Amino acid sequence: MIKRITWFAVASAFALLLNGCSTSRYTAAGHEKIYDESADGEKQIAQALASAQKNHKRVLVQLGANWCEGCHKLHDLLKNDPAISQEVKNGFVWVLIDLDQAHNAEVDEKYGNPSNQGYPALMILEADGKQVLKTDTADLVDAGKFNPEKTIAFLRQWAPKR
Repeated sequence: MIKRITWFAVASAFALLLNGCSTSRYTAAGHEKIYDESADGEKQIAQALASAQKNHKRVLVQLGANWCEGCHKLHDLLKNDPAISQEVKNGFVWVLIDLDQAHNAEVDEKYGNPSNQGYPALMILEADGKQVLKTDTADLVDAGKFNPEKTIAFLRQWAPKR
């Protein structure tokens, strides 16, 4: 009887641990999760398009997964570099779409599989939903790091004309 109770307690603790890991705000690499792994990508894009129409912007779609180190590096640059962050805010509605384990695969397919080149992948959409660009981010990288000058030039190139 004691062995059963002990085994049950260990199994229960292990199950709680696993459940806690799956709902954690952090990835295995210790990064805060940037992609909502339960979000419907179609709905995320629809909301971003509505906002873009209202605010005369384009939609910057970042496709990737929480385990992707490059996705976190790009996110950090877009969010935390003051000049780049301002470019994003001025010209785009930025949305992050989780593609881990075929999640939101229909979004990737609908836009011509931009993730085929790897993560993170970027798309630019007009406010009416027309795809302007799909690309991997290799052109924004120098020596394994996202280059701020190339990134800001990219954003300026694809920002809506005012």
